Amino acid sequence: MALEPSSHGYGQCAYHIVLVPRYRHKIFLDAALKKRCEALLMEISAREGFKVHELQIAPDHIHIFLGLKPDHSVSLAIRELKCNTAKALFREFPALKRNCRPGHLWSSGKFYRSIGQVTAETIQHYMPRQVEPRLARGYPKRNSRSKLFILPHPRRMLPPQP
Repeated sequence: MALEPSSHGYGQCAYHIVLVPRYRHKIFLDAALKKRCEALLMEISAREGFKVHELQIAPDHIHIFLGLKPDHSVSLAIRELKCNTAKALFREFPALKRNCRPGHLWSSGKFYRSIGQVTAETIQHYMPRQVEPRLARGYPKRNSRSKLFILPHPRRMLPPQP
């Protein structure tokens, strides 16, 4: 996974998301339902501009490794995935309504974790070298017209790659 450009920068917004059906019903034992849910998640992601890096469906939950644009919030992305899949699955699989109250396919909670390629060692290498050298070089400098601080470009601060 590489850094992706946005309007004024580069970055990576990738999340591990877990979606769980209400009461952890094992609804994905049905192969047709599982296949349709996977297709729906891919369609919704494509429509909303999300990038699915990985998708795994277990009998009672779904793991999605999802890339978002910087202007998308994780909560809104999860809401889009849950709402649209629930509507379509209830419409296409009426028997699903017996296991779940109408309109309540997914549990109300959510799990998400930010995924990055920065390791703890990189951060430990980066942080101590920021405060002391900047103070020695006279940083942070004040911009004469505003109250903002001028700092060196972050790419010059990264540790050398082996």
